Amino acid sequence: MGWNQKTPIPLKNMNSEKEALSKRAYISVDHAVENAGFGPAQIKYMLAACVVFFTEVQFIHLGSLNLPSITCEWNLQKWQILVLLISAAVTRTIGSYVGGSLSDKFGRRNNVVLGLFSMILFGLLAILQTDFYMYVAFRACSFFFLHCITPSALCIVLEITPRKMRFLAKMVLAVAGQLGATCSSLVAMYYLNTVGWRDLTFYLTVPCFLPLLIFWFLSDSPRYLFLSGDVEGGRKAMGEIFRMNGKEDTSHLIKNVKDQDRGNVGQMFTPEFAKTTWMLLIVIAVKNLVISVMHTSLPYILQVNLIPLLKDNYGYLIIDESTNAISDSGVKVDQVLTTHHHWDHAGGNEELNAKKPGMTFYGGDDRIGAMNKKVVHNETFSIGSMKVTCFETPCHTTGHICYLVEGEGADPAVFTGDTLFAAGCGRFFEGTAPEMYRALIEILSSLPDNTRVYCGHEYTAQNLKFAKHVEPENTAVLNMIDEVAKKREAGEPTIPTTIGQEKTFNPFMRVRESAVQKFAGCTDPVEVMREIRVAKDNFRG
Repeated sequence: MGWNQKTPIPLKNMNSEKEALSKRAYISVDHAVENAGFGPAQIKYMLAACVVFFTEVQFIHLGSLNLPSITCEWNLQKWQILVLLISAAVTRTIGSYVGGSLSDKFGRRNNVVLGLFSMILFGLLAILQTDFYMYVAFRACSFFFLHCITPSALCIVLEITPRKMRFLAKMVLAVAGQLGATCSSLVAMYYLNTVGWRDLTFYLTVPCFLPLLIFWFLSDSPRYLFLSGDVEGGRKAMGEIFRMNGKEDTSHLIKNVKDQDRGNVGQMFTPEFAKTTWMLLIVIAVKNLVISVMHTSLPYILQVNLIPLLKDNYGYLIIDESTNAISDSGVKVDQVLTTHHHWDHAGGNEELNAKKPGMTFYGGDDRIGAMNKKVVHNETFSIGSMKVTCFETPCHTTGHICYLVEGEGADPAVFTGDTLFAAGCGRFFEGTAPEMYRALIEILSSLPDNTRVYCGHEYTAQNLKFAKHVEPENTAVLNMIDEVAKKREAGEPTIPTTIGQEKTFNPFMRVRESAVQKFAGCTDPVEVMREIRVAKDNFRG
């Protein structure tokens, strides 16, 4: 009988190893796996593979959960979101196919280790990108390598597990994947609004080094080692399984199996298993698509609650309803945007910080109490699904910042502190007319007309009196005076206005209009800004 016979001779029919070898007997890897049984060796590899499946599904699911924040950060159009979704789906599919070939060529264990390392590398590079298309490219590469590793991890487990236990092994790995999805959902629910999508992705990517280290110290699949011609390595790996399971080591009777049984990853799966796998992949793909569409189509409402403070100040509670941070007892407040250092705007920061440590206080001036995140001009960051853009608008104070907040499904809102008021602007305490001109005309006027303006004081009625003094025939001013009078009589705030409205009745936003220039007695817009500010400081109407 030769080495290529299809049916191994049972060892129990051999009186000794010498007799077995003299009769050219052998056992196949499958036969050895059945003899080794199911025990600690399989459990060890199964747990390692579970970590891989947990990591994979967690990483993929987090990509869907991050989509609203990414959409807001880059203000994505629908077609760009579609590009993001399709690129991820295509690279995952290609990775799954290529992963099997790489596993046969380079080894199950090596493929997992190298794939995890590449996935982590490209994942970290993706979250460092400020360009959307570079992010898509690096993210796609990360998903490609992520799906290259799962066939290898699955094969290692199936190739060392007895036939009767393989279904259980597949079920355990599937459960591990769903636990990964649940974990990413829970973590995102509690921390996405706090740390932002980039930091959250980083915190969940770094632990991927754990399965990398685990597989680094594991032996490769005995089947692969024999297939690759490493007979001694295959016997050693199989012998370790025998010893861990407390069974008699017969690995020395395994011969090269290139011509035995199933020889590669593709043949490892029966037609029934392949059919089940495809159905499962289709269900998962549909589920991920539905989740992504829901995340991008739900009306993420940017809610702003006005809070009257002191005599005429306003503070604002900004609520991102997409984060589900709202509860019956109120809202979770963990970020504070401070426009400038004056006590009536920043005076409560230190007390709030003492009562609730760990909050983030944004600002652009070192004089702001409790500030632990200093921002600069055009800096952007995410709070939940909201995108925040910072504008340096020095003049009222040297470190004044205006914050533009954008959220899906709502008009943008700009919080202008004491730079821009409804129908007016702040005093030039620490700045000059050119600085206020830049703030109002070059920066704030360039925002979309539907941008809501939330300023720091209820000065609208007095400001409109001066606006009428500058342009007595401006119908927008006259109409706004009537509207504001009705609101004040009803005890309602006059905030917010919009950028578009301010351009029609705010003299400081109209310094290039002939009527305002005629009042100022000059035509240079910066000089007009200077003259009408002096006039407003002396106005007693």
